[in-house]
Amino acid sequence: MWHLFEQQLEYPITLINADEIDGAALKNIDVLILPDGNYKFFKEKDDLAAIKIWVQQGGKIIAMESAVTQIAKADWELN
Repeated sequence: MWHLFEQQLEYPITLINADEIDGAALKNIDVLILPDGNYKFFKEKDDLAAIKIWVQQGGKIIAMESAVTQIAKADWELN
């Protein structure tokens, strides 16, 4: 993913380790791209709450492969 954006498209991106995703890490991010992988933050109540708030404030998530399944299984409490 990094190579596509940074090297081929020459579009700068910010890399964030999945273990470091929280409200502070997302503060200056508009779009979160989640390639295939295991994302523990979808199972952690506090981390998921921070992501929910970020999405409610306009954040966008692009998920691929297994990340899509993990998002679908997360408790988003949509009404």
